[in-house]
Amino acid sequence: MTTLWRLAFWYAAWISAVAALAGVAIWSLYSGAYAGAFLYGSGVGVMSFVSIAATVSMLTGRSNVLRLLGMAFFRGAVRFGGGSIGYTGVYRSLAGRPHVGRPRRSLPG
Repeated sequence: MTTLWRLAFWYAAWISAVAALAGVAIWSLYSGAYAGAFLYGSGVGVMSFVSIAATVSMLTGRSNVLRLLGMAFFRGAVRFGGGSIGYTGVYRSLAGRPHVGRPRRSLPG
């Protein structure tokens, strides 16, 4: 296991442990809905953190196939991040798709 992956898993474990403790505190102070939302956001953050390590290890690999996979993986991670937080407008612009729907009206004047 390389140093990059050791650091990624070590800090992902720390983030998960602290998020679990904070989730329990939020559950006891507020409700399960707030704790669930917090833990969902924390989980997305941890997945993004680990995907950065995977992307870096692929992009710095010696094989051109790994580099191409790293570029595809990065695009997938950006799509996952945009879709998970619900910003469909940002998601579509990052995915290279134009705005679909009703045309925007220009302001008078």
